[in-house]
Amino acid sequence: MTTIIAIIIAASAAYVIARMPSKVKYAVVLSLFFTRIFPDVGIALPIAVEFIKLNLMDTYLGLVMAHLIVNLPFAAWILVGTFETIPKDLFS
Repeated sequence: MTTIIAIIIAASAAYVIARMPSKVKYAVVLSLFFTRIFPDVGIALPIAVEFIKLNLMDTYLGLVMAHLIVNLPFAAWILVGTFETIPKDLFS
């Protein structure tokens, strides 16, 4: 479920990012890349606190969202390169 949701969201975001001007696109892709620098343990406590507030602990929705937090920027970063190879005339 996490993979399907990540691909749907990341594909639409990556298409928009790939069609941005070069300077803006570089900044956005770099920010996506920097999200992978933070260790998962470093963001676990704030996520757990929010999940407790929203009653998402020990639920499937909470598990899917926790995995999306980690996988969504990575999927978007990979798909930006894929959409850059597709000619713009193909979608016009």
